[in-house]
Amino acid sequence: MADATRRVSVRLSLDDAARVKAGLREVGETGQRSLDRIKGGAERASRSLELLDLAIRGSQIAGVAVAARALVQAGDTLTQGLSRLQNATGSVARAGQVYEALYRNALSTGVAVSESVDAFQRFSIAAREIGATSDQVVRLVGGLQRVAIVSGASTQEISSATLQLAQALASGVLQGDELRSILEAMPLLAEGLARELGVSIGELRKLGSEGRLTAERVFPALLRATERVGAELDRAPLSLGRAFGQLTAATENFLGQLDRAIGLSSALARALSAAARAVDSVRQGAGLLE
Repeated sequence: MADATRRVSVRLSLDDAARVKAGLREVGETGQRSLDRIKGGAERASRSLELLDLAIRGSQIAGVAVAARALVQAGDTLTQGLSRLQNATGSVARAGQVYEALYRNALSTGVAVSESVDAFQRFSIAAREIGATSDQVVRLVGGLQRVAIVSGASTQEISSATLQLAQALASGVLQGDELRSILEAMPLLAEGLARELGVSIGELRKLGSEGRLTAERVFPALLRATERVGAELDRAPLSLGRAFGQLTAATENFLGQLDRAIGLSSALARALSAAARAVDSVRQGAGLLE
């Protein structure tokens, strides 16, 4: 009986040991699996962090590229504007003065300086024919833009009416489609012009049809009318679109002046020109036909 009891006890002990061993093995395997999962999670987290770092670096590079592109574009726009003004005024110094005046006007009207440069260049043709000064042209451009804003005209209507008016004055006579465009797009300007000429709108139309609205007669009357009517802009509420235009003008001018200071766009232009010559040299060296 005692031997049987001992055998049972030994068997139970062995069974317990086996169960404990199996339990320990299971604990070890479970622990290893947990460690493997932790390791795998850490590796995935590490890869995610690496990708995040790459994304951040990529966005930084993209941001720098966008900023550089904006800088170059602003510099190129400024260079082209000054070049066009130099052609219109015949002087580098005078071109800079006119550009500054047009920029100051943009800070008030929100109209892009590039559009003002275009209008100035067009009106300068007529101004030379009648002996008007560049200062008067600057005043006319700014006055027209102010009247257009007060009239509630859209940017497209302003550009169209200004273009047709400039073409009419350059031709020497305001009539036909050009006069009709002004009467329809900027009625306040038409009324102001009629008032300065001492006639009614109907009589203004008649003068146009008779070819009597010559540049010599219209230019000074337009200048007075635009300054009188345009003064109302100072009392008008500031719209979001106009404010955004002011900010855009200030930003573009700053970037353009910065580009001129560091010479980025000019350096890029020289590099591109050199690359073009190099490519052409390769073509010539290869004996390819022109």
